[in-house]
Amino acid sequence: FYNQPELVETNEFYAMDSGAWFFESRVTDASGQFGLTTKAINGELECFSGSTKAKQRYDIFVTLATAVGMTGYSEGGCYN
Repeated sequence: FYNQPELVETNEFYAMDSGAWFFESRVTDASGQFGLTTKAINGELECFSGSTKAKQRYDIFVTLATAVGMTGYSEGGCYN
């Protein structure tokens, strides 16, 4: 990936695998707080700057999670 980072964007397997790796190695929290992922990726830009991006990201997540019947998550961890 170092020499061809576009593979993560263009290959579904690599995208999911790299996302899972990031979550497991950088967001090691089992509380279900969605905001912890945002904080790990863009904390300074989205969580502490007064930006509404983190809330928008969570709203999109809720829509997708609801569509697939996912439960057990919360909004906390970033801007609230």
